[in-house]
Amino acid sequence: MPFPVRLGTTSYIFPAGLVENVQRLAGLVDDIELILFETETASNMPTPRILEDLIAEAERNRLSYTVHFPLDLPPGADDPNAAPMRMVQRIIACTRPLRPWAYIAHLDGVNEYARGPAANWERWRKEGRALLERIIAWCGDPRLICVENLVRFPYEAILPLLDDLPISFCLDAGHLWLKGDNPIPLYRMYRDRVRVVHLHGVRDNEDHVSLEHMPRDVLFAFLDELLQSGYDGVVTLEVVGMDHFFSSWRVMLEWAQHAQGGGRPSPPARA
Repeated sequence: MPFPVRLGTTSYIFPAGLVENVQRLAGLVDDIELILFETETASNMPTPRILEDLIAEAERNRLSYTVHFPLDLPPGADDPNAAPMRMVQRIIACTRPLRPWAYIAHLDGVNEYARGPAANWERWRKEGRALLERIIAWCGDPRLICVENLVRFPYEAILPLLDDLPISFCLDAGHLWLKGDNPIPLYRMYRDRVRVVHLHGVRDNEDHVSLEHMPRDVLFAFLDELLQSGYDGVVTLEVVGMDHFFSSWRVMLEWAQHAQGGGRPSPPARA
């Protein structure tokens, strides 16, 4: 790999299934974020055969997997019989053979406790903690559970949960940039807990776009901070589609050249 960090991306780069995406991304990234869903009419939950293929591809290409829970988990839904929790339990049980590097969790920021000037963050955190404790019990290793900062609530709201529980942090730099925040101070505060970094560009009021839209000084300063601090987690290009991925990959090549001072690596072929 031409990058001085463990680079990852999502399983939705090519218009194909999980296994084909992994096969075509092998050699370009070190980690694949599996974005799973299950509805009454459609599902991409891995079958036993698909799991075998994913394990084989990981072993063949020295890949790891992160797993993104498909729901915004609402505080108050910690009842194991609640639909969101049944989904989480199924995903953990299904993906355990993959030995995921992390599970990414969104705590809901649009419920009545986290909306407007009357937001009750204390209650939100109390119920969020109960929810996370149940997920930890299913997972077995609390370090694998990564709570992510979102745009729709202040990142300060989740920090007490990181202080109270032995979970990890998914620092989404793009969400912070969209709100006009600098991710470096937050990273420095919790760098020992950051297991996954989400990286994507922002444009106007839109995020999860190519890194080509990011000012290079802003982007490179954050990446330099990761490198200089010895960060050993995953940096996920959290974009969807070939155009956003390949243009972001090329921006990462620019940074690799900046960081390493070497020659310019060859750009990836569109497999």
